[in-house]
Amino acid sequence: MSKTNILEWDSTAANNTDMNGVGINGTNNVNNFDNAFRELMAQGASNIVSRFTSRAAGYTAVKADHNQVSLFTATATLSLTAAATLTNGWEHTVVASGGDVTIDPSGAELINGVATVTIYNGQRALIRCNGTAFYAEISGDASVGVAIEGHLYGLLLSNNVADSTNDIDIATGSAASDGTTPYLMTLSSAITKRLDAAWAVGTNQGGLDTGSIANTTYHIWLIQRSDTGVVDALFSTSATSPTMPANYDRKRRIGSILRESAAIVGFFQLGRFFYRGPKIDYDSTSALASQTVSLSVPTGIRVRPIISSQLVIPASSNVAVSFGAGQGTATGFVGQTGFTGTGEVASDTTQISSLITNTNRQIYLEVAITSGSITTCRIRTHGWIDDL
Repeated sequence: MSKTNILEWDSTAANNTDMNGVGINGTNNVNNFDNAFRELMAQGASNIVSRFTSRAAGYTAVKADHNQVSLFTATATLSLTAAATLTNGWEHTVVASGGDVTIDPSGAELINGVATVTIYNGQRALIRCNGTAFYAEISGDASVGVAIEGHLYGLLLSNNVADSTNDIDIATGSAASDGTTPYLMTLSSAITKRLDAAWAVGTNQGGLDTGSIANTTYHIWLIQRSDTGVVDALFSTSATSPTMPANYDRKRRIGSILRESAAIVGFFQLGRFFYRGPKIDYDSTSALASQTVSLSVPTGIRVRPIISSQLVIPASSNVAVSFGAGQGTATGFVGQTGFTGTGEVASDTTQISSLITNTNRQIYLEVAITSGSITTCRIRTHGWIDDL
């Protein structure tokens, strides 16, 4: 086959036997001339492949004919560095079962400033330059790629029906890891993890990172091994630094649960809203100087509590109840309910959205009795909003 352009030259000198149809197989009288040209062709071919490899970070370029197949066994995201726009004749092609799908990298989706193309299971990727095919093989992480920072989709938590006391179900979904460079972690099949057993990989296996089960807050982490792409889940009392299993080096908190009275609290999740069975967290008929009170929400993180208040006072009483954010001060109130007169009853069952707890699950509360007394003063916690 005649080698008509530099892209068809071989990086092995002896394999170059003609140049644009002119024989240079080393049998001519001026062998040195032939060999010089053959070496030049080898260097040119090597430089082309080297240039491609350096421009497409994370790829290994393999020159091949159109019949060669390079299959991926998992979803893979192929990312190009900002400098690798694949101009000057480079063309990025995704080959699927139905034929070639050509994607222009200059118009590809930008994720954190990186031009990104996703290759799915059963597909193969190739690069073409002036009609010559270079099949791409991933030389590293073959299951994930650069993700949008903060990305979180699906992964809803729920009490397991078979063992609601100890087990949590995690739905399918994906999340960006929380490292300096976020990577996409995808849970393709729902899993169940046990809070009453030490962590082990897989569904219906233990999920506890360290220590013994207790009545406290447990934060649920999506975790991944970058070397194999395996994704799993982990329970930890730490909201920032869980004890990771061996070889797992990526993580993202996807929610938090409570364990009370030796059982996981029943709840349901809607997006970032977590609703639990209502619990009375404050019940007193006395005046209260401004101070923090604890709510039945997670510790270790700040949340927006979903609460309701109930105030009943007898005739001729004057009472004011004030609320403040837990991270605020004793006088920094953001909500107040005041009543004066004959037998008023107030019940507020709507979310007080301006409140935020501190990491000890507290808000500020003040109950001022100007005159008379209080028949009932209660605060109930119905859940929380977690800004994951």
